[in-house]
Amino acid sequence: MTALPTAAWGIALAAGGALGAGVLAADVALMRRLVLRGRTKVVPIEVDAALESIVLPDTDAARMPGEFGVWVNGSRGHVRVGDVLGHGPGVVERRIVEVHGDLSDAAEGRWTGHTFAHAASTGLDYRDVDVPVEDGTRPAWVLPAGDGRRWALHLHGIKSSRASALRSVPIAAELGMTSIVPAFYGDVDADAALDAGDVAQGSTLGVREARDVEAAIAFAVESGAEELVLFGWSMGATIALLLAESSRFRNRITQLVLIGPALSWRASIARGIAAARLPAWVGPPLFRSLEARGLSKLARMAEPTSFERLDWLRADRPVRVPTLVLHSAGDTDNELGESRELASLNPSTVTVYEFPAVPHLMEWNAHRKLFESVVRDRLSP
Repeated sequence: MTALPTAAWGIALAAGGALGAGVLAADVALMRRLVLRGRTKVVPIEVDAALESIVLPDTDAARMPGEFGVWVNGSRGHVRVGDVLGHGPGVVERRIVEVHGDLSDAAEGRWTGHTFAHAASTGLDYRDVDVPVEDGTRPAWVLPAGDGRRWALHLHGIKSSRASALRSVPIAAELGMTSIVPAFYGDVDADAALDAGDVAQGSTLGVREARDVEAAIAFAVESGAEELVLFGWSMGATIALLLAESSRFRNRITQLVLIGPALSWRASIARGIAAARLPAWVGPPLFRSLEARGLSKLARMAEPTSFERLDWLRADRPVRVPTLVLHSAGDTDNELGESRELASLNPSTVTVYEFPAVPHLMEWNAHRKLFESVVRDRLSP
């Protein structure tokens, strides 16, 4: 083989270094896109002066029956919307059920499944508490019900806030369960500017988050909880499954209710890569980076994740706690087929209730009566 001239070697090494730097930069960008909150899409809105209705662009989401939310003014304000009142050229008008926070001069907003902006929006009594965790404290809402011996924990998903988990609180209260809705690692609370794009902590997809929720469980037990039901929304389901296996209080966890659960993060990320029309080969190095201590720090993660720990679609990973899964065929983030697979692997403990087609985590919003009926039948004492 003919040796390259010295100048050619220099050019080759420089090109290889540039390529390597470019690959690393792309890898870090993908990691950050996955685990850090980015800027979210806002649309023009018009709120009538009497705060009785709101006008939004006419989309499939805006026409969907049920109750939803619209965050406004950098998420300092929130509009809870109900029935569709009418349509105009390219717009839809919906009834306003409740307003929360700052709506002054609101001209654009972000459509969301977060129906309740705050614990106060549920109409239930609540108190704010601070839960001690390993790096300080995390806020939580406690909503008392019943005799205080049966508690429900409501766990939200990735890039979200505890407000999104409030949807399962009313049925828990009806069933006599005191609810705790904790914030945890990686959160931006609903009262903060969710659209700022400056989250300092990158999600570990449930690994680090679960330890903060374990602290919330300890708080509940210290407050008198003898029985625990975990409601997990998307990544919150990941956390619930982790704790059902490893919590020091797992003997008190008697039921899981999982909504649109993330059951294999490797599969979920691969699906996202395909949806973004990226080549499949970007997946393996991305997975390795997220599991590497040094590289994961570049995505502001406090520690690397573990895809083996975050995969329940395996015959050697039994779910031992009775589990109800609420899931829709319209979910393209976490597929219904994976929930069916979980049930087939765990026929004695896992039951899947399939909802009509709605987007990810909109089962409650579009079909609240059905959602609460199924939960009521499962969890009634």
